[in-house]
Amino acid sequence: MVVISRPGDEIVGGGKNANYIKETKELILGNKGIEKIRGFEEFTSLESLWLYGNKLKKINNLDVNFRIRTLHVQDNQICTLKGSLSSFKFLETLDIANNQLRDLEKLLKSLEKFKFLKHLNLKGNPCCEEPDYRLLVIHAMPGLKVLDQHVIATAEQVKAKGLIGGDIATLTVAFGKRTPELPASYFVPNPPQSRIERELVQEAAWVSDKRTIERGEAELAMFSYNPHPDIPRNGSLPPNAGTKRAMETWHTQTLDASRDMSLSMGPSPFADTGISNRTLGSASQPSSSNSSYVAKDHLVLYSCTPSQNQELLFAGTKTTQPGPGSVYFDAKGYKRFVDLKSTGTLGVWDMRKNEVRI
Repeated sequence: MVVISRPGDEIVGGGKNANYIKETKELILGNKGIEKIRGFEEFTSLESLWLYGNKLKKINNLDVNFRIRTLHVQDNQICTLKGSLSSFKFLETLDIANNQLRDLEKLLKSLEKFKFLKHLNLKGNPCCEEPDYRLLVIHAMPGLKVLDQHVIATAEQVKAKGLIGGDIATLTVAFGKRTPELPASYFVPNPPQSRIERELVQEAAWVSDKRTIERGEAELAMFSYNPHPDIPRNGSLPPNAGTKRAMETWHTQTLDASRDMSLSMGPSPFADTGISNRTLGSASQPSSSNSSYVAKDHLVLYSCTPSQNQELLFAGTKTTQPGPGSVYFDAKGYKRFVDLKSTGTLGVWDMRKNEVRI
């Protein structure tokens, strides 16, 4: 059985009062399973009509209701805009989402006739899947304000006018203002430079390079006053020239100061062993052939032990021998060395060199 609309049942009195029918401006007939529209001939003052959630396939039998401004027919089975829709000359809002509308080009030919249409909702229709759907609708209906429940931005209108309408002039609009056209003289190539102009350009480039070099030398000079710069680690670049010169000067001054102090304190206890103060100083200053600075985590230790009675000497220190990577000073062995040296019975001593990473 086909379900038809019965608009008279929705007003007071069940449609028996003719005055109520003529004065009715709004009707809601949503979710009633209506398949065909009937009974709207006497509703001549109708302005808003809701027919959502039914089974309509087209909008017809509403030619008399030309005053309709708002029409909601979403969630139906509408597949064409032919019929009574063209009679609504004052239509402002059309919600026809979730139907079966196809062929966007034909739809736009019908919709662009509504000069007062401000709100249009076509979501959920197959036509929305066509390329550049939104730009095509905006270009075809310039008076539209809201499309698919989203306000149309000015940037979209400009884009639609340029890409769809082919208006190249819109591409020269920036911040709402058209950029001025360039004069013809702008496209004339520059005349060739004279000899004096070329020389001036070269001299300006030479002055710029010279100032760059001077700024670099000034930066290097700043490092020459820092005797304790940070040492680069983990394979980073070596220190710059100013840092290297400062470190070499500092090592030389430190070595001279230690030599003067040893001379003032008397002969070195290592005199008979062939180890000089410079040899001891080499522990803190490596050779220039390897590196110009000493890593702070590298320590070189020299130890002196007698060649005789070594088992007796090491018997007392074996239990307190430090683990690898630690620093240990044998106070007893050093005291015995000093005593024997002062009495002239130093004998034969073995010198050992240990490298420790802190």
